[in-house]
Formats: sequence, C-alpha cells, structure tokens
Amino acid sequence: MGQAKADIIVGPTLNQTEGGHAYHGIDFTALTNSTLTGFLVGNQGKAEAVVLQAPVASGTVFHSVSIPASSPSFTVSGLDWALTAGTEYWLVATTETNGLYATFSGFPVSDAQIS
Repeated sequence: MGQAKADIIVGPTLNQTEGGHAYHGIDFTALTNSTLTGFLVGNQGKAEAVVLQAPVASGTVFHSVSIPASSPSFTVSGLDWALTAGTEYWLVATTETNGLYATFSGFPVSDAQIS
C-alpha cells in the first residue's frame, strides 16, 4: 500500500524577530484524518520544545519534540502524529522571545487538506 502525502502549504519568509510572547506557531484544523510527519521550525536560535496541543494556552499537549539551540532553521522529520478530521490544533514553540514572524496579508493559507 502506498503512503499518502499531504500538500505543503508555503508561507511567507519569517524575517522579523518577536519579543515577549510565550508561544509562537500556527493554529490549524485538520480537514481529513491524517498524519503529521514533519515541519520546519524557524526561531531566534534558543533551544525550545515544539508541541502539538489543543487550541488554548493550557490545552492538552498531544505530542512534543525538542529543538536544539543554535538551530534557527530546523527541520523536524520522522514524526507519526495522528490528526483527526475537524479538530483544531496549535503547533507551537514554547520558548519566550524566540519566535520569528513576517508581515503577511495573504491569509487564510489553506488547501483541501489543511485550513
């Protein structure tokens, strides 16, 4: 049986540093039952954890992965994190004042699989 592949949604280049925020990442809804196998983390170079959690600051953490220091662009791969259709998730890094962002007006970014 072949492996299903999800689309890659390309966002803007993250070129601005943020400060004072405990979380930075994305909020998304799985449109189909699927599996998150990897993602790219952009940050200011501090070590941190990235978590997949329910969409509130004190929400249930479903999965987490550690990002080493001195890795301002780090590819996480080899994951097997199940996503349930119709469920909203936060995929967020949890180190304060470590995020990057971009001025971007093309929201929402979505396709048939991710919104």
